[in-house]
Amino acid sequence: MSDRMSAAANAVSAEEALEIATREHEQAARNLAPDARVLFGLWGAAWGIGFAALWLTDGDEPRIDLPTVGWIVFGVSMIGALVGTGIHIGRRVHGVHGRSAVMGRRYSAAWVIAFAAYGALMSALGATDASDEVLSLLSPLLACLIVGLMYMAAGALWEDSVQFLLGAWITVAVGIAAIVGVPNHLLVMSVLGGGGFLIGALMARWRSAHT
Repeated sequence: MSDRMSAAANAVSAEEALEIATREHEQAARNLAPDARVLFGLWGAAWGIGFAALWLTDGDEPRIDLPTVGWIVFGVSMIGALVGTGIHIGRRVHGVHGRSAVMGRRYSAAWVIAFAAYGALMSALGATDASDEVLSLLSPLLACLIVGLMYMAAGALWEDSVQFLLGAWITVAVGIAAIVGVPNHLLVMSVLGGGGFLIGALMARWRSAHT
């Protein structure tokens, strides 16, 4: 009888140990993974403020006739979000190795390659007879389209529904902005693009609280 009780106790202890180890592993993974709430919040603020600044100062009859200021605000917003993203991700993934690290490096390389191609494309368009209106429309929307597609790819790759939905939302917003045209395409990306990131941050926060 005592042997059976001892065996049962050992089995329970093994199950408890496995459960504790599993919880610790999941917690460690969450601690190492970049926090979507932080990243989406940073970019939501950057897009909301940056594109709004461009919209206010763009067009034949700008609401604020300070185009240089608009671009400065836009640039500072984007650079601030980029630096914040780099610092956050660098701290989270420092020392990570294995398959996840390889996937992360390849995905990061995809961003660099995509935006290098974007820069070459816009440079080529600038060398043609394309009108200022065409360039003003395509320059931000092509960049935003890359962002939307990359987020959908990330969502599919890591089975992350929040990232996939955010990417789809941004891509749809690009289509709406293209239909709206210059200069209100900038307002669309401020409201729908920046707002989409902020909604994504709220979704990520809800998911974190319920997992």
